[in-house]
Amino acid sequence: MTKPQLDLRRLRYFVAVAEASSFKRAAEHLGMAQPPLSQQIMALEAQLGQRLFIRHARTVELTDAGQELRALAEPLLTAAAAIPARVQSAAKGRKGALSIGFTPGATLHPLLPRAIRAFREEAPDVDLLFEERDTVPLCDRVADGKVQVAFIRPPAPVRDRLRVEHIVDEPIVAVVPHTHRLAKLEQVSLADFANEDVVMFERSLAPAIYDAILGACADAGFSPRIVHHAPQKASAMMLAAGGAGVTFVPASMRGVQTGALKLVRLVGPQPVAAFAIATRDREQSVLAQRFRQTVMAEAALLAEPDVKTAG
Repeated sequence: MTKPQLDLRRLRYFVAVAEASSFKRAAEHLGMAQPPLSQQIMALEAQLGQRLFIRHARTVELTDAGQELRALAEPLLTAAAAIPARVQSAAKGRKGALSIGFTPGATLHPLLPRAIRAFREEAPDVDLLFEERDTVPLCDRVADGKVQVAFIRPPAPVRDRLRVEHIVDEPIVAVVPHTHRLAKLEQVSLADFANEDVVMFERSLAPAIYDAILGACADAGFSPRIVHHAPQKASAMMLAAGGAGVTFVPASMRGVQTGALKLVRLVGPQPVAAFAIATRDREQSVLAQRFRQTVMAEAALLAEPDVKTAG
């Protein structure tokens, strides 16, 4: 047989008596008669099976059990009083928790830190939770409702309940050793690399970007002479720094540029790396909707000429 649950109203009466050290003063504070208050306290004592007060002629003092109950009841009542405001804030996207996912390397793109910073300013009481995964497993978690918003590199897998929105196209840049003949130039044509050894990242890492680079090379009239495949884009850059060849990466990879490398803008046929946001289709929380709006606003600012990724 289940025991009856404690009544928050009785706990509130109990704390009032404990604070006033008097049934009379507590009743006046609560705006009620003293006999009903005494009855409620006795009912609480009966439910707990413990005396909570030592009763004197005009005052009361807490027993050991009463002191323990007061220590437990006060924060509980404070939390209960805050429930309506917290629920309303959550409904308006001002409180709660928001899970944000991103693919490896996405943190190098200026959009992610800008959006997070802006959202923190808009909703400082929201807890942000982060996780990093590749595009496919990350999209699976969004579709399953385990991640609310994710920054990904398309293509995204086709999933029920998954909504993918294009945010921005990021230019691909050439990466050459600082001693390379093209390192002194601010911009070059892809055709200038027709006879160069090329280091590429593994296609499985970012198939759309990989194919965009090879497609742009074909448009420029050549097939790149790929001599190495690196496990990551940053690894390809390090191989280029060591003289193994040139490579091509999204412009946001400037964040891992070293003095041994030069990132050069491409002109003519120019491959791009798409950046997108994934959310749960038609089932977005208010927080997810607000964060999405922040992302889109920051993306629009980044699209302005003075803040573009490729400087």
